[in-house]
Amino acid sequence: GAVTQKKRMKILEDFKGGRIPVVVATDVAGRGIHVDGVTHVVNYELPYEPEDYVHRIGRTGRAGEEGVSISFAC
Repeated sequence: GAVTQKKRMKILEDFKGGRIPVVVATDVAGRGIHVDGVTHVVNYELPYEPEDYVHRIGRTGRAGEEGVSISFAC
């Protein structure tokens, strides 16, 4: 991708630390993101595979917490 690994790590660190409120990620990058307290996931496009959808929305509502998933289907 266009973003270096060093910059990706800095963005993730800032997101985890609450210094940036939103992260936009591809499916590949999203699978590697494990952050407690994610409250919302927005799907701009639905994936072709149901398993990928489950992985996406599974980023929110972990450990018994509630979460919101919003999906745009056009």
